[in-house]
Amino acid sequence: MLLLLAGCATQRVTPPQSNTDIIRRYFDQWANHADARTADELIAINVVLRHPHITVAGLESYKQGMAVFHATFPDLHFAVEDLVAQADKVHVRWLLTGTQRGDFQGHAASGKAIRVAGMSLFRLADGKIQEIWVNQDRLGMQQQLGWLPAAVPTNAAPSPAYYELRVYTVTSNKLDGVMERFRDTVDPVRRKHGITTVGYWSAPGPTNGGTFAYLMAAASQEELQKQEKEFGADAQFKEGYAASNAKHGKTVDKIVALPLTVDTTAKFDFTSAKAPRAFDLRIYSVLPGKLDAFRNRWRDFAVPIYERHGLHSAGWWIAEKKDADGNDQFICLLVGESIPAILKSISEFHQDAEWIRVEKETEAAGKLRSGVTAYKLTPTDFSAFK
Repeated sequence: MLLLLAGCATQRVTPPQSNTDIIRRYFDQWANHADARTADELIAINVVLRHPHITVAGLESYKQGMAVFHATFPDLHFAVEDLVAQADKVHVRWLLTGTQRGDFQGHAASGKAIRVAGMSLFRLADGKIQEIWVNQDRLGMQQQLGWLPAAVPTNAAPSPAYYELRVYTVTSNKLDGVMERFRDTVDPVRRKHGITTVGYWSAPGPTNGGTFAYLMAAASQEELQKQEKEFGADAQFKEGYAASNAKHGKTVDKIVALPLTVDTTAKFDFTSAKAPRAFDLRIYSVLPGKLDAFRNRWRDFAVPIYERHGLHSAGWWIAEKKDADGNDQFICLLVGESIPAILKSISEFHQDAEWIRVEKETEAAGKLRSGVTAYKLTPTDFSAFK
């Protein structure tokens, strides 16, 4: 403590904290105990926190996210294992432990403990944390919590390199008939012939029978075509289809089939939650020459901003054929807690300051898309992905 003389009086002045001291207090008082006063003191109002899968802008958003994390893992603890300061940056290697006691990211409380290694890089200025980069063993955390399916044997079939989306416009009052046909006949016979269906979804329609959609995956388009040929010739399918047709008559007015190319930059997450969620399936019409720009904007900005507002990306694809206007088609699947929650998240997304800035910057030379067809869907009772 420094002493300054002013006449006959002495005044105690607190010396400025070093960057190392600030980061140690950040972990001890904020990260481990969620002390909001410490956050206000040490972290800049316009702080930016960057994970590989999400970006959080602003102290209030960061505090809200940390409050959820602490509520989920009330015993969480960051143990600082290494700390190195250099100029305006501090590097930290840490170990996070905790127990999931609350619902988190669509997954019910599991009671399972986690032990996750990670690293953070902090940039400081004017005595406050301005930027944070975090990289942690996210996959290991999900495995420890039981969010991921069992490991695939090394001799298993290769990961899907081909997907196909089919969207049915259902005849008026025939959605139940379509669902019955797929539940009782189509899906069981498809599985018998090795056809992998990621998920089935539906939505009632205000003026027609509604929408029925499903997404298939295969090692190649040729493999799926071979499987579907065998499926179509199966006596069990023929018998079941004939019985369904006799009972319900015409059930579908239109079928759109979209062969999809796997975008090598896409991240897929088909992990099911215990409680069924809602889905937002979108087919964007992307203007000529704008596909790469649109895809990059979606990956780098739209996905993390949606995540920040409660909408999780299950994946995205590029259709192998153009639409009726000659535009490229970009398909994405978002997941939310419910359809009202999805609508709320979309509204918040479009009001997000970062998105407003990004959209303005990326469309300075013109629009990237001409329109979008969106379907708000719920999973069927026989869908593997909920």
